[in-house]
Amino acid sequence: MNKLEAYLSVSDVAKYAGLSVEGVKNLIDEGELEAMELNGRTKIRKSEIDRWLDEQVNIGRLLELTDKIDGEVDVAEVASELDLDPEEVQDKIIDND
Repeated sequence: MNKLEAYLSVSDVAKYAGLSVEGVKNLIDEGELEAMELNGRTKIRKSEIDRWLDEQVNIGRLLELTDKIDGEVDVAEVASELDLDPEEVQDKIIDND
């Protein structure tokens, strides 16, 4: 059985993600969000928006946690808190030092 995919307009994406219309257009132009033209209108798959939002929340939360830590980071604890793989967390911490 094929799963139907929801497609949203730029203004609907802006409302859904809490962004401005211009911000959504910038994300499309920068390649952060994949969009397509359907009948002369720009449309974005809802799963694409959810993917992008998940990335932002995880990275933002990780950086927030690491900024508050004084001393060594318990990678396993941070990974558990963010529901991420410990190696992914370690890579993010190293990249932001």
